[in-house]
Amino acid sequence: MLLASLSLLLWPAAAGAAPAERFPPCDPEARTQRIVFVHVSDTHANYAPGPDGISRMARLRGYFEAVRSSEPYALFTDGGDSHDKGSVLEQLSKGWSTDRVMRSMRYDVRTMGNHDFAWNPEESLAFSRDTQTLVLASNLRYTGKDRELWGAKDYGELQVGCVAVGFFGLVERSWNDQDEPSEAPHHPDLRSRLDYAAVAREIVARHRKDVGVLVMVSHLGLEWDEQLAAEVPGIDLVLGAHTHDILWKGKQVGKTLLVQAGHWARLAARVSVDYDLAASSVTQASVSLFRNDPGKVPPDPAVQKAVEAELSRYAPDMGKDIAFIREPRDRSGIASIACSAGRHSLKADAALVDLKTVWAVWTPGGIGVEGLNETFRVERQPPGSPGFSSFVLAEVSGKDLALLRDRRDAGRFVFAGPGVIEPARTYLLALQRRQASAPGRWLPAGVALKGLRPGGEVWEALERYASHRTRACLHLDTDDRLEGCVP
Repeated sequence: MLLASLSLLLWPAAAGAAPAERFPPCDPEARTQRIVFVHVSDTHANYAPGPDGISRMARLRGYFEAVRSSEPYALFTDGGDSHDKGSVLEQLSKGWSTDRVMRSMRYDVRTMGNHDFAWNPEESLAFSRDTQTLVLASNLRYTGKDRELWGAKDYGELQVGCVAVGFFGLVERSWNDQDEPSEAPHHPDLRSRLDYAAVAREIVARHRKDVGVLVMVSHLGLEWDEQLAAEVPGIDLVLGAHTHDILWKGKQVGKTLLVQAGHWARLAARVSVDYDLAASSVTQASVSLFRNDPGKVPPDPAVQKAVEAELSRYAPDMGKDIAFIREPRDRSGIASIACSAGRHSLKADAALVDLKTVWAVWTPGGIGVEGLNETFRVERQPPGSPGFSSFVLAEVSGKDLALLRDRRDAGRFVFAGPGVIEPARTYLLALQRRQASAPGRWLPAGVALKGLRPGGEVWEALERYASHRTRACLHLDTDDRLEGCVP
């Protein structure tokens, strides 16, 4: 506990304390003070410019600035999971675009989420270090030799006018390639404490007496937030994340107010806390949610500039169509096209695609690389691995391939392969990682996969296939020719 306590004392120097001018000074004549938290969570790299050219993250920061213009004691917080599932910019930059865009948001406080370890160890460690923001991960311990590489803290305090506000943050366990909770570490040099209530009790016992308001920035999910609020007295406010829940007015559990603001930067929670300075207690708290729709607030110029810089660096042509859809396509139709893409791009004889990995439907018209990526969003589980929906190549016998074709769950999987399958021949099959890593769970009994090797993300195979189809003057989904196209 000595090292943990020492890290808390060093936080203002190591992580960058809020400058003195960040909040107005305490008014000695005031009897009450209002503190406003603007909270977002699970933005999942959804920062690419929209049809109007504006990033929804720039609008979120713009909303915070609008709140702060009338509420000087306003704080901007984030509940984690800034990475995974979002823009193709994250995929092309291997997470670094997300790191830079999130820094441009200038949060006061944020916690790490399980998806914030999606990429390589270097990127996730860098994301934990932020000179403008108090980064929290109270239940994670860094065991590497160079402790300066890990920037997240157990606990921190901000003096907001007359009120000291304490913060701690809890991080959910990692998940595996079956999209299930795992005991594996988020990072080779990190150890997780999963006794969340015990961690919370320890922090309350150490710090409750020192602050007027104690806040848990949680990346545990609503069920755990409710449980901790019931079991651990002394927490005034839980700013939650992870399960993508929406609490339009918040939820009171005992004396603790719970807040959840959805996901993908679509909403922001505004939490107003009135504090009685004479009684040293919270007298009232309320929650409302802001819908982050285009045109509601001016975008923040710094965030917009940061997004445009990443766009220029990694995908300057991201807004251009690379293929064209002829007919409306539901998830089954898209999975069939993904099978064709896997066979073409990976030179596979057959392909199997899980309908539950298709995130969108297609309407007639053009589609660009961002649209393909949004159709097969990437979740890197466990951390540092390819997406669990990515393609894997495997060798199978003709007998097993026919078994797979005939006995697959047609309500769940789409199969494409040769018209005639020779039982004695060996075939190359493109299937997805979740099925490849647990064939006994997903494939017909007796199917044997050999020589497994990565095949890349599905959207990457689709991008190559889409470019091929367009060069041949064909629609992506049919063999109808593109009008006015010359091969």
